[in-house]
Amino acid sequence: MATSGSIDYNLNARQLCTFALKKIRVVGQGETPSAEDMADALEALNVRRKGWQPNGPHPWRQTFGSVAMVTGTASYVLSPRPYRIIECRYRNTSGTDLPMAEMNRQDYVDIPQKTSTGTPTQYYVDQQRASVTLYVWPVPASATTETVQYTYQRVFEDLDALANDIDIPQEYEDV
Repeated sequence: MATSGSIDYNLNARQLCTFALKKIRVVGQGETPSAEDMADALEALNVRRKGWQPNGPHPWRQTFGSVAMVTGTASYVLSPRPYRIIECRYRNTSGTDLPMAEMNRQDYVDIPQKTSTGTPTQYYVDQQRASVTLYVWPVPASATTETVQYTYQRVFEDLDALANDIDIPQEYEDV
């Protein structure tokens, strides 16, 4: 017997919520969940998915970002807001990437001259509730095409409607 060769099975939010409600016997076979049950299930699904974020690494959420360097500037608000910065690289005008060392908050605070100029070799990530700011040190004395390239873990996308596809691989769909 041949296999299907298919790997595209996926549930949207409505299908997964209905599956979960049947599994916990809120609705029976062939029944349709009420709007209230579906709203509760969607809320529970959003909460559960947000709870998965710290249990990574979730490689499917890793992606690349880039920040254009600005002369004499030490801080850059990252958009979209990443869940976690994994690593940073300084890309010079030749397109060569140089790895940067991560600092913790205390290391960055202890730098006496945060506006010292040179090739950025270190970074600090300030994670706040609504934004993430990337600090580099030293700051570029002059910038043309230099960037900081970074690898980050993106935030799970919200389920705003029951028709939304779920931002997880099919392996996680078994609630």
